[in-house]
Amino acid sequence: MTTKHPLSQRSQRRGAGASRFETVSFDRHELICFWIAAGQMPLRWEVFFKIMLLTAMRASELTGALWKDIDFNKGTWLVPDNPLAATRSFTMQEVPLSPYVTRLLNSLVRTDDLQVFDWRTVGNYQLARASMSLRDRMSAVCQHISPDRVIRAWNIATIRRTVSDWIKEDRGRVLAAIALRKAPQDKTYFWYHASSARRDALAAWEAYVLSLVRPNDC
Repeated sequence: MTTKHPLSQRSQRRGAGASRFETVSFDRHELICFWIAAGQMPLRWEVFFKIMLLTAMRASELTGALWKDIDFNKGTWLVPDNPLAATRSFTMQEVPLSPYVTRLLNSLVRTDDLQVFDWRTVGNYQLARASMSLRDRMSAVCQHISPDRVIRAWNIATIRRTVSDWIKEDRGRVLAAIALRKAPQDKTYFWYHASSARRDALAAWEAYVLSLVRPNDC
């Protein structure tokens, strides 16, 4: 695994001329501020945003997540390969559950036997408001721990882009595609090795994130 942060140069280049709504990648200090700020949110949102960062799951996958698709014994979380195809036939892909992500999930109080996150409290409107709150908290955290730095404008897609960019630099494009479940499913390599490769790549990413945040907040 790389010892330096491979996103720094990329994110700084993109940030220099980026529009307000361009999807950037978080830089090192932004990752730390994101994690600390998420920890200041209500529990369901803390878990939501931290899992999104560690697993690169889409917001739509988390808001529609069902407990029955999570196998704690196997350490897997099944998600549809096309989250927009809810009324069509689709296959399911495995997202690996690390011990840390499992601990986050177990911290939730189950008020519903079906949904991991209650749609009434984690819907599109609520997600937009929570994201705004998280951005404000990130800026406040940054002023406290890194007053010489700023938090650039970002959106929900930035979280997944950050994971993708880091794994591309650390493991290559193919493994980044596998980790984010973008790789084609009709090739022998992917059928037999995707789950293992995805677990390894996301484990490396999680280890990197936790190495940054443990001295601050974890």
